[in-house]
Amino acid sequence: MKRINKVVLIAFVLAISLNFINIASAETDQTKDVNVPLRIICEAEGAKITCNPQNISVSKGTNLLTVKVGSTEVSINGKTVTLESKIQVVNNRVMVPMSLINKAFGMNLTTEDIIKAIAVKYMDLIRQGNISDCSMLYSSYLCQDITPDLVKALGTGLSSFGELKLGSVEFDKNALHESVILSYNSVLIGPFKYIIRFDSKLQIDDFMMDIVPTVPYMAPGYDDSTKYTEKAVIIGDGKWKLPGILTMPKGDGPFPVVVLVHGSGANDMDESVGALKPFRDIAVGLASKNIAVLRYNKRTFEHNASVGVTNKFTVKEETVDDAITAVNYLNTVQGIDKSRIFVIGHSQGAMLMPKIIKADKTGAIKGAVMMSGNSRPLQDVIIDQYQYFYKLNQMTKAQLDFYVSQYSMINDPSFSADNPPKGYALGNKYWWADLKTYNQIEAAKDITTPLLIMQGARDYQVSAEKDFQGWKDALSDKSNVTFKLYPKLNHMYTEGEGEMSTNLEYYNPANIPSYVIDDISQWIGSVK
Repeated sequence: MKRINKVVLIAFVLAISLNFINIASAETDQTKDVNVPLRIICEAEGAKITCNPQNISVSKGTNLLTVKVGSTEVSINGKTVTLESKIQVVNNRVMVPMSLINKAFGMNLTTEDIIKAIAVKYMDLIRQGNISDCSMLYSSYLCQDITPDLVKALGTGLSSFGELKLGSVEFDKNALHESVILSYNSVLIGPFKYIIRFDSKLQIDDFMMDIVPTVPYMAPGYDDSTKYTEKAVIIGDGKWKLPGILTMPKGDGPFPVVVLVHGSGANDMDESVGALKPFRDIAVGLASKNIAVLRYNKRTFEHNASVGVTNKFTVKEETVDDAITAVNYLNTVQGIDKSRIFVIGHSQGAMLMPKIIKADKTGAIKGAVMMSGNSRPLQDVIIDQYQYFYKLNQMTKAQLDFYVSQYSMINDPSFSADNPPKGYALGNKYWWADLKTYNQIEAAKDITTPLLIMQGARDYQVSAEKDFQGWKDALSDKSNVTFKLYPKLNHMYTEGEGEMSTNLEYYNPANIPSYVIDDISQWIGSVK
């Protein structure tokens, strides 16, 4: 799903473009002792730091802490305390145990407090253009991707927003990262959020800007928590591993299971937009019908900054690889019926379903559901969307003409990722060049895996008349394909009135109707 308005604006304001695009517990012990950067934390707490060649002294009120790099002995108010390990320097920062700061100054800081302080300090540093200090806060993975020039460009972009007023500082966590969400307001661009993700060493592992406003989510009436359990998991390994949630029906099983695959853009595991969380609706709805569901944060969401500077990034890395990794992960989970693994793709995820099925070399995918997948080239679908925005006065004629000219470059037979046309500004050129070679209709024709193709008739993003009909025209004679059209539903599968929906509907609290959950459940049960 493509979004317009402020998201498009920010992509061009920033000097750096993000070019779009093992089981673990989510519980983190907030009382665990970790090493923290002495100066950042103490300054955040209003302490004064004095350095000399031998010692570092920190004073706060009547309390005095003195440490020496390379020594296990520190002084608290003149009394010697012996630590379990030596004071070390990491990335040119003196690191000390969090428990030491708490003991020296009578505080009770948690890791949540620590990363909030680091996040606020980082934003100050980056806007000041303090490149070296910013880089010292990055994880080893992020250091591989974010060069000093890119750090400078990020700072320049943020500074161009004018004076920023910091509002709330929120904390969030999943199985992979602990995150700080900083809310800002700018007189130039309005409110926005900046998400900073930390690894287990309290180093910044990724970051992203979020301009899309949210509205409180409303749980569906069919959400019965007595019928399922949820477990935080990590799929994959290495740099691109992703956090997810496995929703399991209560009981002995084994249960059939579904993997949820997102649409375009930086989507979280719930595929949240506005007031809607369609993937969460599907997860709790199917779990109440004895079908397990695995959903996970998309790579472009959890690793937004690293993806943004990855040169040859295609839909394989964006979507296909992680979908297959999720399928393979389920083969290791107790209580799952390994012979009944299904995949549900929404929007771009549905468009890529034939590619995902063909990438499943072990034949683990029993069947697939395609929810509102475009059968036409994506660039043509996006142009239709923008023309619709123009009709609704949500775009100017100049903006429309700009994007039409941009996507026309993609359609030009001579388009080359290695030598893009002058004025090209659509992000990762290799992503578009790769997608241009993909014909989802032709790829689906020789697939024998059972498919359920679903569509909302009021969908303005993927056309029932053009795209759903395109699938029907090409695949109606295939016995493995079932079609389902819903008269009242939009692209996010919530109900509305009128012939065609608008993006404003996504900000009305609503849920996927129970009849859609029923149809998916019944279809899964029918696949033998």
